[in-house]
Amino acid sequence: MKKPVSTYLPKPLGPYSQGIEAGQFIFLSGQIPFVPRTGELADGGIVRQAEQVLTNLEMILLAAGSSLKQVVRTEVHLSDLSDFDQFIKIYADFFPAQIFPPVSLSKRLGCRKMR
Repeated sequence: MKKPVSTYLPKPLGPYSQGIEAGQFIFLSGQIPFVPRTGELADGGIVRQAEQVLTNLEMILLAAGSSLKQVVRTEVHLSDLSDFDQFIKIYADFFPAQIFPPVSLSKRLGCRKMR
C-alpha cells in the first residue's frame, strides 16, 4: 500500500507528493533549496543551497519515520558541474558513518524558448 508523506514543507506545485511510503521503502521527490520559514529560495550559492536541499530531504524522511542513515541511493542535478567539489563536501557532512549512498549525477541544461 502507498501512503504520502506529510511535512511542514509547502505543498508541491504539481501533481506529485514530497514522498511516498511503499511498504518498507520511502521514495522522495526532488527538492529545491526552499527555506520554509521565509518562503524564499536559499541564497549564498551552491553551499547554502545544497545544505537547504539536504535539510528539506531529511525533514521529509523524518516525517516518514526514517533518516538519512537509511538512504540507499541519491540522484543529484547540478546546473554547473564546477560546483561539484563544493556540493560533495556538504553531501558528505549530511551522510553519517562514511557509508555514503551511491550518487547519480547529471548536469541540468537550460533551454531557450524557440520563436
